[in-house]
Amino acid sequence: MSSAEATLCAQLPRDAQKTLYSILSRVALPSEADEKYRTLKLDNAALQQRLLRHDGALELLALCRFELRGRTLVLPADASADAIHRALDAITAAAAPAASVPPAAPPAAPVATALTSPPPPRREGATAGASPEEIQARAEKRRRAAEADAAARALERRRWAADSAARRDRQAPAATPTRAAPTPPPPPTSDQRRFRVRLPAAAGAPARAVAVAVAHDATLDALREAIAAAGVEGAFALVRSLPHRVFDAELPGAQSLATLGLDDGLTLVAMPADARGRVVRGSVLAALGSAQGDAADVDDMDYEELLELQERIGTATDERAAAAAALESTTTFEVSEADVEARRAAGGDAARCVVCMEDIAVGDVLRRMAKCPHACHAPCLERWLATNPKCPVCGTV
Repeated sequence: MSSAEATLCAQLPRDAQKTLYSILSRVALPSEADEKYRTLKLDNAALQQRLLRHDGALELLALCRFELRGRTLVLPADASADAIHRALDAITAAAAPAASVPPAAPPAAPVATALTSPPPPRREGATAGASPEEIQARAEKRRRAAEADAAARALERRRWAADSAARRDRQAPAATPTRAAPTPPPPPTSDQRRFRVRLPAAAGAPARAVAVAVAHDATLDALREAIAAAGVEGAFALVRSLPHRVFDAELPGAQSLATLGLDDGLTLVAMPADARGRVVRGSVLAALGSAQGDAADVDDMDYEELLELQERIGTATDERAAAAAALESTTTFEVSEADVEARRAAGGDAARCVVCMEDIAVGDVLRRMAKCPHACHAPCLERWLATNPKCPVCGTV
């Protein structure tokens, strides 16, 4: 036994020895001791009264490898247990003579009885004396726990991806019927203007498109005759989608195609004359100019689809406006250490971002919804609200 530990223990009264014995017994193996037992606050009134105010107490704790950090004594988890066991042996030896005091004596007998109980098994080495089998078993336990946690996270991510895919499928527009392949255009010649003309759907038959070629210097009447020969019955007007213009029967048919801006390679729509103003409206085609992904396909749509497209563009615009308003009403803040501890204590969706499924850490910048307390990583919530104005946790708008 080291003389330094024995000398310091002898300076402490019995109550102080008992308190020190209780502290060191809980950290006899520092790597396995709870962190709260490895931390002693110098400002703790009870600890000051029972132990720290006595001479030799701080020196003995220093010999046991406790380190002073500010106003706190901390025992590192990688500290050797040898010094702690030497101090326990010294306290036991100092209390041993009290074991012979008769039971009638005041508090000396109970104190001695407590202090003379066998100390925790002494273990050698920087790894707290654990045997290779114990070390391997602990490592295997940690590995299994990590694998289980990773599997749970992966399952949660798959569920979230499946829910997102199902939500996109529900929001996607119904598939349109398969259209007949367009008639191949005639072989081009240098003195011709070629047009692709969408024809109105006949009863029981899908809409179709034909290729029409006229002379390079042809007039509007010549183009109408070529289109009529391709299968259009009755009066019709020609519509150019982008930019929108209607070439109806009121225009002089003797005007040349070059004057009207009908260049080679354009796509036109042959609209029945009685449908003008009722089916194809300027607001529909004007909206197509800013619609992402739909403007390129407008020439393949029939009139019912154009109406549906107008309604869909309006709905999408409303949803984008709602999502922009939801993002504007959010607030951002940086996560503090106290906030992280509170979230971990609450568990569940409070401790992680439900968009990316990553744990919330100190220093992360979060966005909080205006009408509910839920928050996610700021970039994640911005991506979410770009298409969906609802809270990803509770669905509050």
